[in-house]
This record gives sequence, structure tokens and C-alpha cells, in this order.
Amino acid sequence: MSLMKPTKILEETVIELLGKISEMNGQNRATRLTEQQLWEELVACILGSRVVFETAYSAFSHLKHLGYLSLRNDSLGTVAWQERVAKELNRPLFLPPKLDGTTRKYPFPHLRSKHIAKSWEMIYREGRRLLDLLAQELESRQKRVNLMRCACGIGPKQASLFLRNSYLAKDVAILDTHVLRYMVINRLAKTSVKTVSSLAVYEQIEDCLRRYADSLRTTLSELDTAIWITMRVFLREARA
Repeated sequence: MSLMKPTKILEETVIELLGKISEMNGQNRATRLTEQQLWEELVACILGSRVVFETAYSAFSHLKHLGYLSLRNDSLGTVAWQERVAKELNRPLFLPPKLDGTTRKYPFPHLRSKHIAKSWEMIYREGRRLLDLLAQELESRQKRVNLMRCACGIGPKQASLFLRNSYLAKDVAILDTHVLRYMVINRLAKTSVKTVSSLAVYEQIEDCLRRYADSLRTTLSELDTAIWITMRVFLREARA
């Protein structure tokens, strides 16, 4: 991709991707996750907070493989479980590889293990379920608020990611650095926007992206996904 005039190229790439994403989402439209699957998705989102995708995903896959995330695990949420999880996350097992080819440790082993254990306590020890907290009839922003109240260590971005990946909302945006950068390049947001400090500001920027989605006759969720994919490729080629 050209670095001199990226705006038009980026937008054309996003529009091209939208059709493919819409087709894929159509195939998953009737998907309804189980409580176990929702819990695993929540853990993945907690692990992904301020961590690159490859590292968060490989850490999540490792914990799942060990059976540490099963809701049938009686030790889940205990101090002993939390310590075991922190120990595993601190092992040099995860992607992406370093320059010397070795794998790496997860960057926040103790903090995230605490967040996961606390989230389990706030949901399941209180006798609740994610299926109930995020009922289909609730408005998407209310689902996001409910999730942020009962899960520890996630803000509006990760809560929105959870809702999209769980097929529970189509009209929320995951405003990560890739999406914010695209919005700045296309003058959809102020040039100073790099992070989002509060839910109120998050919703304001989300509304800007929603209007852009309306202009392209697509959903906010599908547009957000197309932008994320496009910007990852664009930035990787820019560094090459």
C-alpha cells in the first residue's frame, strides 16, 4: 500500500472486505453460545486487555488446553487456582516469537489471573450467569455496562469485543489503536485521539463511527472488523 495517499486505498480495502465479512456473519447469525463458551470468551477478552492479539490468544489457548477454564473445575476462582494460572502465564511459551526466535511470557500474569478469578467470583459465586446478564432483549449498550460491572479488568473496548465475538451485539465498536488510527486518517475523529479515557468519550467516538457505517450501509460491528483487518495489514507493510 502507498504511504503517500493512504486514505482512498484504505477505504477501498475496507469496503471490499465488508462484503466478505457480511457473508461470514450471515452464516453465524443463528449462533448461540453456551455458558461455558461465553465464560471462555470473557477470559480471552480479559487476557487481551493492553496485550497484542497473538500473545493473548496463545495464553488463552494454553490455559484452555490445561483445563483451567472449565466451569466444572471446582477450584476455579480460588487462590490456589489463581496462583497456578499466574505461574503458567509467567512461563516463556507464548507468541509472537522474539527476534531471536524464542517465545515470550505473558506481560501481566499476576494481574490478569486476579482479574479472571475476581470475575468468576462476581458472576458465578453470586449464582448468576452471563446468559442472564446479557439477555438478547437488552439494548447493546446496556449489555456492555452490565458486563463491565460484573467482570474485572475490562473496559468498554474489551466488553464490546466480547459482545461482538459472542454474537450478542452488532452495533458496538472495538475502538483499539488500529480503528482509532483509521478514524484519524479519514478525519472521522480528532488527530489527538489515541486512547479512550471514559465510557462517555467511548460512546461519542463510537457514534462517529456508527454514522460512517450508516453511510456505507453496513453494521458498526462489520465495519469495525473490516477496519481492524485493513489497518493490521497496512501497518505491517509500512514497517517492512
